[in-house]
Amino acid sequence: MRYFLSFIIFFLVLEVCSRIFFKQFNYNSIFYQIDNNHRVIKGIDTFLYSDKTSDSFLYRVLEKDTELKLSEDKKKIIFVGDSVTMGYGVEFKDAYFQKFFSNLDIENTQVVSASNLGINFNPVYEMVSKKFVKKLTIDDTLIYQFNYNDIIPFDKIDQNFINNSKSKYYKVKLFNYLQKIKFKYLNYSSFIKTLNHYASLQFKNLKGSCEQRKIESLGQYTYSYFSKGFEKESQLMWNAFEKNLIQLKKILDRKNINFYVLISPISLQLKNHESVNKLRRDMNCSTNNAHEYLKKILIKNNIEYIDPIKNFIASENQDSKILFHEFDTNHPNSLGHKLIADALLEKF
Repeated sequence: MRYFLSFIIFFLVLEVCSRIFFKQFNYNSIFYQIDNNHRVIKGIDTFLYSDKTSDSFLYRVLEKDTELKLSEDKKKIIFVGDSVTMGYGVEFKDAYFQKFFSNLDIENTQVVSASNLGINFNPVYEMVSKKFVKKLTIDDTLIYQFNYNDIIPFDKIDQNFINNSKSKYYKVKLFNYLQKIKFKYLNYSSFIKTLNHYASLQFKNLKGSCEQRKIESLGQYTYSYFSKGFEKESQLMWNAFEKNLIQLKKILDRKNINFYVLISPISLQLKNHESVNKLRRDMNCSTNNAHEYLKKILIKNNIEYIDPIKNFIASENQDSKILFHEFDTNHPNSLGHKLIADALLEKF
């Protein structure tokens, strides 16, 4: 009992020291799934609804067990995208689509967020072109939220491998169980988050030239930014993306549905966000500016777009506030979501 109390006291001392000297780890990182329609993401209750006809898409809703149906009487503005459009780590009221809707001065309009975690343009294209487009009517608006990690190989994981090996099955089960403990309970502790942060960096290739670091130099942005050594693969993926984007526009044009691309910024485009660049993604390894490259594609194909990056840069120059989640180059925080909403309101 004495040793147990000593351990508790020692841990509490470490916890207090971590909260004082490593304040950057005092953020909420609780992340787990309660059920299919209720997830806790960065400590935020995230309620979702699936109408079971939109496979890849989940609708973000305000409260648990809320059903959401697309209106036949109102004009619809529908955002489709990934975790940014889900409002990753922000309250429902702070997500960009809701900020946009709450300030939208247009009557008889329904604004909807349809998204999922970790998807790229491939499932968006498949879902919208084959199923979702049937729910839209003339003069509705569909806004695809582009993410710079959308230009990436995205093979579906074959879950059958679990059945081929009992040892692999139990390893997967154990890993998922440990991850659940970590994200549901251990992330309350700043000390454990500090330990986990620095321990995880030991297994990453953070130093060296672009050629030495290979895909780790730009990570999920390797192909969108034509990282050194990946130029040919990047061009092929951009070509495939452009082809599907043009095809999607044609499908929507035939039904007189308005189509826009919302370009979601990343922290690597900003000067004062090095603190969130945990894995040291290096923009010097880029051989082509993805932001400019995408805009050229959109302009060439007469696709309208909303580009919030100017709002992010203006905010950065004005008050130097961090606009993304801690150690996350991809997901805007509530301040970032507001800037995206502002860009949408300027457009509409």
